[in-house]
Amino acid sequence: MIKLNQSFSVLQVSLLSAFVLSSISCSSNSIYDNQSNNQINSSASIYSSNASIERANGIVEGDERGNEPKSRRNTNKLKLSGIRSLPALPIYAAFNNDYKGLFADNEPIAHADANNPDKFLYSLIASAKTSIDAAIFDIDDPDATNAFIEAKKRGVTIRIVTDGDNLKDKTDPTKQRAATESLKSAGIPVHDDGNRGAFMHDKFIIVDNKWVWTGSYNLTTNAMFRDNNNVVMVNSPELAQNFNAEFKRLFEQGLFVANPHEIPNPLVTLNDKTTIKTFFSPGGGTKEAITAELQKSTKSIKFMAFSFTDTDMAAILEQKKNTPGFQVEGILDSCLISQYSIYNSLKQNKIFVKGDGNQALMHHKTMIIDDSIVITGSFNFSKNA
Repeated sequence: MIKLNQSFSVLQVSLLSAFVLSSISCSSNSIYDNQSNNQINSSASIYSSNASIERANGIVEGDERGNEPKSRRNTNKLKLSGIRSLPALPIYAAFNNDYKGLFADNEPIAHADANNPDKFLYSLIASAKTSIDAAIFDIDDPDATNAFIEAKKRGVTIRIVTDGDNLKDKTDPTKQRAATESLKSAGIPVHDDGNRGAFMHDKFIIVDNKWVWTGSYNLTTNAMFRDNNNVVMVNSPELAQNFNAEFKRLFEQGLFVANPHEIPNPLVTLNDKTTIKTFFSPGGGTKEAITAELQKSTKSIKFMAFSFTDTDMAAILEQKKNTPGFQVEGILDSCLISQYSIYNSLKQNKIFVKGDGNQALMHHKTMIIDDSIVITGSFNFSKNA
């Protein structure tokens, strides 16, 4: 199931216990805690499989409209060929590296990791022959920007839609950020959702109308090398049709408000028998699809959630916890557990839930149900999403 503009697949994931850092500053994340009626564009996908989905360890997400630590990496131009072979399997997942210690800088570890998601991203973009359509909430990483520009030089048609507020330079809002200027100067059209107050929160890329890249991963230096994130890559023209339909609504028609529409392929079945359902918000029934899967669960629910404020979903978790033998456990981003979060309610109901220990963000939006269904994408488990 995918909520808002995003997709997910079934992965076998084991949750590790984490701890809360008292030194974390959370002020930059308060925007995710409000209970307004903003209509956020987002996606979620539900992946079902009895087989293990191959995955890699990597590093993903970044700060969402918050204060982003400066990158300390060498920003020399990357060679975009031969960085990482694309997976031969129809579905593949990648994750950022585990952080090490309280004050470790994740970035050098991520850059050194051959399985970090950025390596797959560059290879996927380099493999494009005809087209790349990207709906990405936030873009600022120079190497990701350069990858798009290099593809454009090869004759690949590239279109990008992003959130309007993220076009601006964070230090000087009267200017456009460097990534935006570079993309436009290269002849790449970059559309946005204007100043409507809500987010264009999608995070997906469609390559040659057959590859779909989605998950919790923004194309920022923080997201790619400091935060905890996930990426799912799916080789499926049928799934690409679903995301293409949403991309056209956003990029070509400028429809960022609730506008329920038919999904071309409501149920996609891959060669390995994995099934995928895709949902887009607002107005796409994402929350209803997720709560239905939670209600149907028979033995376990595990979650990793950047923002979790939805009381209806929390009530289901608490109800399931009272079922003999049923396991509920989760990890929340430490910066958000005290603001509108379901954290205290779950703790009071003796559900095993922890705050994460990453100085940056624990940015996943993932649920694992009965160890056979994974829900992931750009959809936070909140009213705004």
